[in-house]
Amino acid sequence: RLGAACDFLVEDEDMEEVANWVFENTGVDRVYFYGKERPIHVSYSQTPARQLVAMLPTQSGRRVPRVLRKSTLIDDV
Repeated sequence: RLGAACDFLVEDEDMEEVANWVFENTGVDRVYFYGKERPIHVSYSQTPARQLVAMLPTQSGRRVPRVLRKSTLIDDV
């Protein structure tokens, strides 16, 4: 799948709120949430999966994905 991606952090903002806003108000492919004070990863694709994904830490320190929300269209959210 061709596309683009970026990671970003909005200082002094709850990144969970930012991740939810981006997911609800844009047509991005996926939004990966790593924690309230950590950068989020946003990807774009011509065929977006429309997923909000939490990257949850395991006991070993590795992070595993868990899809929190999925939508086919922005209006479906």
